[in-house]
Amino acid sequence: MTIQKNIIILSAVCALWCTVSVFSADASDLFQQGNAMYTRGDFDSALVCYQSVLDSGLENGPLYFNMGNCYYKSGDIARAVLCYERAKKYLPGDEALKQNMDLAALRVVDKITPMPEFFLVTAARTAVTALPARTLMYSGMAAWVFLVVFIVGCIISRTRRARRICRSGVIFFSAVLVTALACIIAQKNIKNNDRRAVITEPMVEVMSAPSRDEGVEIFTIHSGTVVTIESDRNRWVEIVLADGKVGWMESKGLEEVWPSE
Repeated sequence: MTIQKNIIILSAVCALWCTVSVFSADASDLFQQGNAMYTRGDFDSALVCYQSVLDSGLENGPLYFNMGNCYYKSGDIARAVLCYERAKKYLPGDEALKQNMDLAALRVVDKITPMPEFFLVTAARTAVTALPARTLMYSGMAAWVFLVVFIVGCIISRTRRARRICRSGVIFFSAVLVTALACIIAQKNIKNNDRRAVITEPMVEVMSAPSRDEGVEIFTIHSGTVVTIESDRNRWVEIVLADGKVGWMESKGLEEVWPSE
C-alpha cells in the first residue's frame, strides 16, 4: 500500500513538472511569435502574443519593454509609457529602456520639471534598490548559514586565535544579514507605497475637490503624463505631479503602474 501511495505521489509530481515545462515552453513560443510579428511591423498581432504571455502569469522586463515598443509604434503613447514604467522594475539602469522612455516623453504633451530631491534621500534610495530582492534574499540566506557556522566555531574552538577569527566572522556575517534584511524590508515598503499611474485619456480636468459640483478646475493634464496617487475617494483620486502640483481627478482617466491586489 505504501509503495502504491509513493508511486501515485511520484506520478503527480512528474505530471506537474511536465505541465510547468510545457507551460513555460508555450509562453516562450508566444514571446518569440510576438517578436516575429513586431519585426514584420504587425504590432497589433505582436501585442496579442505578448498579452497572452502576461495572461499566462509570466512577466519580465523584456516582455514589458517589447509591449511598450509596440504601443509606441502604434501611436498609443500612454500605453507605451505605462509598459516602460513597468519594465523599469525589472530592467533598472537599462540604457535602451531609458532611451525609449525619453523618446516617448518627447511625445507627451505635458512637459513637467520634477522638483529637486534632497541628495541624501536620492542616495539612500539608490543604495537600497541597488540589488534585486532575489539577490538580497540569497545573500541573507548565505549570511545566515555562515553566521551559524561561525557561532558554532566560537563554541567549539580551543585556541584564542581560532575564537578571534570566529568572532570576526560572526560580526561580519551578522552585518551582512542585517543589511540584507533591512534592504528587503525597505524595498517592500517602497513597492507598497509606489502608486504611480499614467494618464490614459487624451485630456483630464484636475479639480480642487473630489466633485465637479464642489470643486473647480485648477489645471489640465494629458495622455501619457505620469502622476502619483495620494489617496482615493469613491471614483476620485488625489494626484501629485512631479513638480508638486496637487489636485483631484476621476479614477477612470488613469491606470496604475502596479495596481493594488
